[in-house]
Amino acid sequence: MEKGIIGVLKYALSRELEGRNFYLQKVSDIRNESVKKLFLELSEMEDEHVEFINKLIGNISENSTAIADLSSDDNFFNSRKNSEFSYTTPQGHESFDTSEIAIIRMAYLIEDDFMKFYEEASFYTDNKDLKKILLSLAKWEKTHRDALYGLYRQSMQNYWFDMGFEPLL
Repeated sequence: MEKGIIGVLKYALSRELEGRNFYLQKVSDIRNESVKKLFLELSEMEDEHVEFINKLIGNISENSTAIADLSSDDNFFNSRKNSEFSYTTPQGHESFDTSEIAIIRMAYLIEDDFMKFYEEASFYTDNKDLKKILLSLAKWEKTHRDALYGLYRQSMQNYWFDMGFEPLL
C-alpha cells in the first residue's frame, strides 16, 4: 500500500471536522434564515465527508481493496455530489449585515482550501485509485465553494443596494 495514504486521509479528516465545527459555531452569529439553513446543511455535509473518510481509513490495510473499490464506483460519487448539495443563490432581495458577509466569505475560503487540498494531494500520489477519490472529493468541495461564492456576490450586491452604493465591477 502506498506510504502516506493514511496520513493524507487523516489530514483530510481533520480539515473536514474543522469545517463542520466552523459552520456549527457560526450559525448562532447569523440572522439571515437562508444563510443559517445553508450553514446547517453544510455542517451535515461535512459530517458525511467525515464519515466517508473515516470509513475509508478503517478499511485500508495492506491487503485491502477499499480504495480501488471506491474509486471504481463513479455512481457513488456522482449520486452523492448531486444529492448532497442543492443550494441556489436566493432570488430577490435579502438583507445582509457586514458580519454575515464576512462569515460567508470565510466559508467560501474554507471550501476553496478544501478543494485545493484535494486537488493538490491528487498530484502527489502515484496511486491511481486514491487520485480518483481525491479528485472526486475536490469536485464535492468545488460545488460547496461555488454556491458560497454565488451567495457572497449576492449578499455584497444586496448590501451595496441597501447602502445606496454600487461600485463598478
